[in-house]
Amino acid sequence: MIMMLMMLTMLRMLMLMMLMLMLLQMMLLMLLLIIIIIADDANDADDDANDADDADADDNDDADDNDDDDADADDDDDDDDDDDDDVYVFLGQVAVCPITV
Repeated sequence: MIMMLMMLTMLRMLMLMMLMLMLLQMMLLMLLLIIIIIADDANDADDDANDADDADADDNDDADDNDDDDADADDDDDDDDDDDDDVYVFLGQVAVCPITV
């Protein structure tokens, strides 16, 4: 009888430990989600700033009557591919974001 009570108590303690580990895992996942959202918002703000800079550069190119407008136009094409460079890598529950390729 005493052995049975001890086994039930140990089983209850084991279940409580597993519950605590599950709660800890959920908290870590929520923290990871918050980090990803913040990184994505920062990336969007950076992209908006780059777009605004590109628009200002285009306005300045129109004002210039120099012969190197063709060279400036070639440089502007490279900035448009920045949106495709951000990669989110998930390794289990660990995320590094963003990694620029």
